[in-house]
Amino acid sequence: MAEFNASTGSSSMGNNTADAIIDNAPELVLFSTDAPTKKRKFVRVNSAIDALPANKRSHSGAGPFTRSHAIAQANEQAPNGVIDYRSAVYCEEFGDGEDHTEYSFKEYAEDELDSSFRDDAEEDADDLLDNEVSNAGNSLGRNARAKKAKAVFVVSDHHVNKPAGSGEPSAWAYKRPAMNDALPYFAAHQGSIYSQQNVALSAFIDKLVGVRDKFLSQVIITTIGGGRELDPITKQMVRTHDQEENTRAHKSLNNAYKQKRPVVLVAGSGNPLFPVQPFANYNVLDFFHITDIWTEASRGARGQLIKHLMIRFEKVDLSTRSWWTPKDAAGADAGEHMVGDYVCTSQRCTACGTSSQEIYSQGWICLNRDCAKFFGFDASVNLDHLEYNENFLKKRTLFPGSAIGATLTPPLPSEASVGEGEVSGTERAFKRGIVCPKCHCCSRRIRWDAWYCENPACDFKHQVPIRQIPLENIKEETDKLLAKKKEKFFQTHESIGTFEENVGGYQVKGFLLRGEPTNADQIRENSKRSGRDKGKSKVPAPEGDFIGSVVVFHPTSESAFRRAGGLDELYKDVQREDINLKRHPAMNAGSQREELTNHFSTNFGAPYKFKVVVKTTAGFDEAPDPVMKPLLRLTWAGRNAIETTIAHAKEHNLPVRKGAIPTEFQPFNEELILAYFQDCKIRYHDDGEKELGPTVATLSLGSPAVMQFRPKRNKVVGNINDLEKKERAPLLGFILEHGDLVVMHGPQIQQLYDHQVEPDGKNRFAFTGRYIRPETIADKDVRRDAIVKGQIPDFWKRQEYNGEVDVRASPATSSETPSETMIVADDESHGTPESHDTPESHDETLTTDSHQDISSDTTGTSLIPFSDQDRFVALAMELKDKIDTQPDLLKDLSDDQKDLVMGLGIQISQEIYRSVSR
Repeated sequence: MAEFNASTGSSSMGNNTADAIIDNAPELVLFSTDAPTKKRKFVRVNSAIDALPANKRSHSGAGPFTRSHAIAQANEQAPNGVIDYRSAVYCEEFGDGEDHTEYSFKEYAEDELDSSFRDDAEEDADDLLDNEVSNAGNSLGRNARAKKAKAVFVVSDHHVNKPAGSGEPSAWAYKRPAMNDALPYFAAHQGSIYSQQNVALSAFIDKLVGVRDKFLSQVIITTIGGGRELDPITKQMVRTHDQEENTRAHKSLNNAYKQKRPVVLVAGSGNPLFPVQPFANYNVLDFFHITDIWTEASRGARGQLIKHLMIRFEKVDLSTRSWWTPKDAAGADAGEHMVGDYVCTSQRCTACGTSSQEIYSQGWICLNRDCAKFFGFDASVNLDHLEYNENFLKKRTLFPGSAIGATLTPPLPSEASVGEGEVSGTERAFKRGIVCPKCHCCSRRIRWDAWYCENPACDFKHQVPIRQIPLENIKEETDKLLAKKKEKFFQTHESIGTFEENVGGYQVKGFLLRGEPTNADQIRENSKRSGRDKGKSKVPAPEGDFIGSVVVFHPTSESAFRRAGGLDELYKDVQREDINLKRHPAMNAGSQREELTNHFSTNFGAPYKFKVVVKTTAGFDEAPDPVMKPLLRLTWAGRNAIETTIAHAKEHNLPVRKGAIPTEFQPFNEELILAYFQDCKIRYHDDGEKELGPTVATLSLGSPAVMQFRPKRNKVVGNINDLEKKERAPLLGFILEHGDLVVMHGPQIQQLYDHQVEPDGKNRFAFTGRYIRPETIADKDVRRDAIVKGQIPDFWKRQEYNGEVDVRASPATSSETPSETMIVADDESHGTPESHDTPESHDETLTTDSHQDISSDTTGTSLIPFSDQDRFVALAMELKDKIDTQPDLLKDLSDDQKDLVMGLGIQISQEIYRSVSR
């Protein structure tokens, strides 16, 4: 698709644009990609500067090429500031010991314009709009943002030669869901009409237009949607039958007409009748009122007369110029008229007595669809060539309704907008989108901390402080939900096996789910024949073998919450930590119909759900304490869930399908963190991706939530009276409270059952651990990411959580005494860490590396003494150079082993360092 240049009126294809971008820029500048952050950096600064023309060098090449040098270089090197602005953003001091890959300027420019760029344009734009650089770079930031904006909105071919408009819309969007989120009067994510209480508030006009549709400065005439089917030959939507007046769209528009209510019109850039170049993909026009609704007729594919509905909208405020009026047009040439300038006459039908306006220039006809003379043109009139009467198009009518109190651009949300009382910043009102007051772009709440304008050419940010919810409020939310559901475990189907016991400081409740019986196919067939799937009678559950367990761990000690390092502190810590929580594309990623997840999320360790979260996946070596501490708990819960499940099944000699419930625990190499505002939820789904191991564990912090399991459609488990229903009745339901852990174990659970989580409060965090199986990942780069990023740092390997005691291991060096090892027990009466003076008190402490330099405060501690960082970096890069320059070193390794060595260069060099140190 061609990219339109608004200033020149010309268009160019992607490769030419890439060539244009690198004009006045050196082709030999090298970049690298920082794997965790995906940011590109200078690798060989001296080489890059040497490649510049002498008159464009602004740095001698001595020492690191810093951010300030990059900005200065950008100012001198490229007048348009596009490429070098990026250089300034991505440039950091070299010498961090990371794995670097060379990347040429030309490759970078071309990559930024390929199809994948559109998918993550907003995410890249966030990196580009770095405040420090945009402030220092002056016009560089504006030029770079303008280039990004062009890449997001592309003018289609049928608008390229149209004139510019007279202004800009009061609200616009690149993506429809952004407009739906931001505008309360246009909240329909699908369809052309949005209504409330069966009264239309807005209408959307886009690609599908009729032969007599009009898009004028003050008047818009359009067909009412419906009555079309896809023609199998032409692949076009065509009318095949009469459009009735009882459709939802017609009723809501007719009610707006009768009640004299204004309707906001929104136009898509796909509308071929747009009189000017569209400003964006989705454009708010203005307040209109409906002046006429009528039925007309056209010939169908087989020559039959087909009735369909038409509607005429007229702009409410005729005194202001419409922004979609051509810039140089004026007065009558612009289609601007006033009330009384033109009058359209009417006549009364002699057959039915109904009065109809003379809408068509071919003459008057009766528009009563039930009249025998309806649309009774002479046979010589071609219905496809009907034209409107000039008076009908140019007549103007006073808006008969009350003054419009609403505005096209709602105010920015504030604490005052949610009413009186305590405001946390996570209420439902704060998840809605906004209309940017600077550029009028409709923008969704994508990031946890604030709204950021989705227009890459704008740097607007709006923030309502997110305050920590008092823990007593969390308890009130939980008590209210427990009272509503009567009990914590409120639903257990008769087919589910259960067990209870105490493990550590937790009360454990386990549920064993059944698989399909051996005669499942016969039951499915019988169900279809008898109609039992329609829910006419309750059918007993078939007795299949057990295939997996759902185990809930509920902490029983108050000190488990209140002590230092306990659940309450962990909940507070994760709210204070910036872990890059975002809403990610859930459907149609990168397209104009891109839908975001309802919740916010971030991922650490191996990539999970590769098309949703991978772009924000960071390795465990980058994870802060509030991420790694929950992982210890998840690991403990996963291991114990398996042990208790297996022990119970053996003790009671339960029928367990062979191989369905693995007996070994595979430590997690991935942790997905979900965060919820009020009314966020995750609807029914499974965790059955082929890359996943058999165990999934979740820690719930903050507001309570209801978790439910139901059988999948046509799976013969549970009651089979709803076997073929898409929405089957849940079999298992319980409340997850603050501090609860839940573990699903057994891959067949994900094949046979779906589960959903519905929080009931203002603020909830869920930490979920999984094992991603690298061997199942086809893409080498993603597989390498899974291996490297999923490795647990040595420091955290030496930590242990056992349900009752948190063990924070310290190295046993000659200068340390046993009292420096801290053990915190759940049964402590208050939150002060307890020191133990006898060696016996350290039974739970793991053995540590005597060469590790870890202080008593482990936050941010390095695995390597700070004084030896340079030596470590040198060893790492030396090893990498050897691998790059001496391929024979790898000749005896398989391809997978070579990938592993290349991906683990840093870890291997770390082992070299340790060997040298010892």
